[in-house]
Amino acid sequence: MISPRLLRVVLIVEVAVATACLCSVVLHGLWLWRRRRADARLLGRAQAALAAAIDGDELDEGRVAELRGLPRRVQREAVEQLAVSVTGPDGARMGRVAETLGLVAAAKRRCRSRRWGRRLLGAHQLNVYGHGDEVLDLLFDDRHPAVRAQAIEWAADSRLERVASRLVSSLQDPSALCRNTGADGILRAGATLVEALARELAERGGQDRADLLVVLARRPDARYGPVALVAVTDDLPAVRAAAAGLLGGVGGAEAAIALTSLLVDADATVRATAADGIRRLGHQLAAPDLAPLLRDPSFDVRRAAGAALAALGPGGVLLLRHYLADEDRFAADMARYSLDVAALRAPAVGRMARP
Repeated sequence: MISPRLLRVVLIVEVAVATACLCSVVLHGLWLWRRRRADARLLGRAQAALAAAIDGDELDEGRVAELRGLPRRVQREAVEQLAVSVTGPDGARMGRVAETLGLVAAAKRRCRSRRWGRRLLGAHQLNVYGHGDEVLDLLFDDRHPAVRAQAIEWAADSRLERVASRLVSSLQDPSALCRNTGADGILRAGATLVEALARELAERGGQDRADLLVVLARRPDARYGPVALVAVTDDLPAVRAAAAGLLGGVGGAEAAIALTSLLVDADATVRATAADGIRRLGHQLAAPDLAPLLRDPSFDVRRAAGAALAALGPGGVLLLRHYLADEDRFAADMARYSLDVAALRAPAVGRMARP
């Protein structure tokens, strides 16, 4: 049995430890509050000096020297806050200020840290400063997904053709964070990397090509068309479906012919995507080829075919009405559903069009 005296000693020790922890938290909070108040005044000076330093064709060395006299944390905060809002020559001068103050060198050292949090911070800072290409290149293979995602974000912001391959490869990363960041980066890069992405699309195959096609379909460009026309004959159904999705956005006579040929594909996903692509293109000549898909065993294919026919104008609507009395119950139901949806949408469109 534990003695009462020992219990009292343990209780006193626990209370003392808890009190010491509480006091340390309070004191640390007060210290942070005082430092933040002091930094707020210094930050205003730093921002004014920084804005004056980059206001001109050359750096104002006097203003840069004024920045050097401030604490490093204030320098870093001022540069990071202003760097995200300037581009072009001002952005380049901002990068030179960060390099002159030693902020770039400090960020590069963080990128070599064994702690992933410091590597992540260093990568983010180098991206903000516009420096460290040779360092950030190495972080694509970092063991932590958050650091790899930051490197992928830098690649998208830099819009360098040499990193287009890395952006595309990130779509196969084991981490969902990196895959989503890579897809977002490809879309944000925009027209700058279209040629490089078209080459990547032509050189890759299998699931790599399918994933890239899916991403590019969200921002289609006519320069992807030739590769997509080849991809619709791929042996992998995922590639054919993704290529059909892209062709529906690219458009053109060749795309319409290719999509029509995919309506009889052996894979249901490919047939559904092709039907939706024809709807997006508004290719009315394909209506007779779409109508038999109302009897397709796949619900997704029937729904896509019905929506496409309803969107193709009087010819498509006439075919839907014909199928209302079809002996195939599923075809008749889908024709009725498609006509009902079209009828519900028509008044809404009319109301939106009224002044």
